[in-house]
Amino acid sequence: MKKTISIVLLALLAAVSLFAAPAAETPAKTTATAEAFPTKELTFLCGYGAGGSSDVMVRLMQPYAEKYFGKTMVIENMGGAGGSTALTSFRTRTADGYTMSSFNTTPLLKNVMGQTDYDYFKELEFIGCVVTIPIVIVVRPDSQFKTIDDLLAAAKAKTEDLIIANAGANSITDLAARLWMKKAGIKLTSMPFNGGADALTALLNSTADLEVASLSEVLTKHLDGSVRILASCTNTAILDPSTGKDLGIPVLEGCDVKVIQGVAVHKATDEAIKQILEKGLMGICTDPGYVADMKKAGYDIDYMNRVDFTNYLTSSAADFSELLKSL
Repeated sequence: MKKTISIVLLALLAAVSLFAAPAAETPAKTTATAEAFPTKELTFLCGYGAGGSSDVMVRLMQPYAEKYFGKTMVIENMGGAGGSTALTSFRTRTADGYTMSSFNTTPLLKNVMGQTDYDYFKELEFIGCVVTIPIVIVVRPDSQFKTIDDLLAAAKAKTEDLIIANAGANSITDLAARLWMKKAGIKLTSMPFNGGADALTALLNSTADLEVASLSEVLTKHLDGSVRILASCTNTAILDPSTGKDLGIPVLEGCDVKVIQGVAVHKATDEAIKQILEKGLMGICTDPGYVADMKKAGYDIDYMNRVDFTNYLTSSAADFSELLKSL
């Protein structure tokens, strides 16, 4: 009897093993290794809407992606909270190198102010900086303010409530405007938007009287007469990209602030993959075609590798912390 029972139990166990789910199999890896990277297209998560400087930078990069990264690249725009909305989403993406994210001055500033849901320095790897861009004050071509002195005089006289548009609350353009107003002893009404493109639209449709903007978003419009640049918040000469001639834009005293545009991946990404992406980004940023495309759009490449960019961001974070204490 015991022998019969044993045989029946063994038969039942064998039957169960035939139909059981393969739970004991080795789970698939959630992160990629560099052996065959990349094997599929890449995604670039841009934290701003179409038309802004971050978007323009990566869209001009897109045709060079396959040559230098090894695969084509799609762009996913996710504007909001000065770039932080996209970085919150980026945190949930797999750390396999297939998704990169834009990273610029505004998220850096928000990180300094403790307005992010995680510490970017702890969880992101900054693989390179592409450009640094001056910040400027612009008005419509029909504006009553012909010079920055005209604007300052009206603001100090308080004859009207002037509205100044920017790319987002506590963005780098907002910070530049607040710093300028403090130095100049004036007060304007701030109107934040989800990116520079929306802020520019507000200026052009007369919702705002002036805008503090990234130079790359307004230089071509200044040259064609669509807007007028009154002054720069950055102590750098502004040149005509076609002639190299200094446009003679005055610099606001005591207000040296600029935009940085770079690329980040997850810190947990395989180190060899980080190196592949860093090398690819460097290749794009030194490609004569991309350099020319960017220059035509009003950008001058200011490439920094991973080490230099990380050091620059660390130093800038310390500077912003001191600056915010003074405001």
